Amino acid sequence: MAGPLVGWVGAPATLLVSSVGMAMSGLLAISIRKREQKPEPREHPRLGQDIKEGLKFVLRHPALRAIILGDAIFNLFLVMYQAMLLVFLDRKIGLESFGIGLILSGMGCGALLGALLATRVSRRVGQGRVIWLAPLVTCPLTVLMPLAHPGPSVWAAALGLACLSLGESSASWLSRASSRPSHRIGCWAG
Repeated sequence: MAGPLVGWVGAPATLLVSSVGMAMSGLLAISIRKREQKPEPREHPRLGQDIKEGLKFVLRHPALRAIILGDAIFNLFLVMYQAMLLVFLDRKIGLESFGIGLILSGMGCGALLGALLATRVSRRVGQGRVIWLAPLVTCPLTVLMPLAHPGPSVWAAALGLACLSLGESSASWLSRASSRPSHRIGCWAG
């Protein structure tokens, strides 16, 4: 949301809004009444051992190994795509920071929606199907962006990018959530 806010109200006001949002998050976190159980303290921290244990678990699990490799490849190419996207939107389409920020925010909203819908959709279609079908259906929509021209086609292409994020987010969330050992729940990023 930073790009649209900077374009709309300026950088200082955007920084103020961001700071207020972070302060509100902190206050809301403090207001949580339920206390989580603290893990049993260890005599010596074992960060290296924990990393080794996690790597062994992932590398020995064929499905997880494939998921991690697939996510790594997807994320590598997504970052390359997004770097080119910024140049394309600025130079070829002529969008200012506000428009570019809206498109990138739309991708973030798509990812959030994907994470929220993942479990519900997997109950209907099946978890395994969602993991491979979601990116298969949504990734081709990224071709809309290079075909876009200034005007409404840019926003149709932006919707395609939001769908891409939705598909990857839901597949990634389901694959990770279903494969983690229960004592490592906090170690997995969505």
